[in-house]
Amino acid sequence: QVFVLDTRPAKVAEKGLLKGSINIPFNKSFTNWAGWLVKYDEKIVVIAEIGEQEEVQKTLQSIGLDTIIAFADPAMLNGEELVIYETLPVSTFLKEMEDEDAFVIDVRNDNEWNNGHLNEAEHLFLGKLREADILENKKVLVHCQSGARSAIASSILKARGFETVKHMEGGYNAYSAAQSTN
Repeated sequence: QVFVLDTRPAKVAEKGLLKGSINIPFNKSFTNWAGWLVKYDEKIVVIAEIGEQEEVQKTLQSIGLDTIIAFADPAMLNGEELVIYETLPVSTFLKEMEDEDAFVIDVRNDNEWNNGHLNEAEHLFLGKLREADILENKKVLVHCQSGARSAIASSILKARGFETVKHMEGGYNAYSAAQSTN
């Protein structure tokens, strides 16, 4: 099995992901989420800027993910079949939740969930999202605490074949802030 790992920033990747790829931005949380989401027996193709490829490889090897079979420069994505997901402001996200075909997923950890959550949301931790049972034929709305993990989750859901995937800009923090001003 091949895991296509897109390391571009989420704001770039959301506008065009290679079909089947998962975006884990190469930032301070990269090692954590790569360790959770990439299986150790998967061959890895990495989409990364040429200047970052060596550092990405060292970082993955530092956690035992050393089955990289190829690197691709993001420029190589031109002309390929790309998929997108949307980032929605809180007010639009809440409106979309009213749709009976909406399935809301909260990908935060247990402690964050226990400190407050949207009543309509299902709690599915990001690290286990690749294998989670999710209703088919639903419009998937996803959020986390700040928007970073829900962007990763959105790419996972697109890789799994979900057509309509949208995540909340600013996450639960933005939702809480919006509630306190109303």
